[in-house]
Amino acid sequence: MAEGECLRRVGRWGRDQAGQAPSPQRGTTELILERCDLEIQANGRDHHTADLCHEKLVLRRGQRFRLTL
Repeated sequence: MAEGECLRRVGRWGRDQAGQAPSPQRGTTELILERCDLEIQANGRDHHTADLCHEKLVLRRGQRFRLTL
């Protein structure tokens, strides 16, 4: 399966039309992150949750959020 085809088949929640999560492709390797910024201040402001917690990310379900890998 071509990469573009896989992206088209997978829906909004990471599942295909049959409701199944896509299976790993042969020859794939793990993604090891060196840095992940959850942008707590910006997301807290955008989600109106900044007053709830300054140390952890608090989001509202269904709203977009930012992160930097």
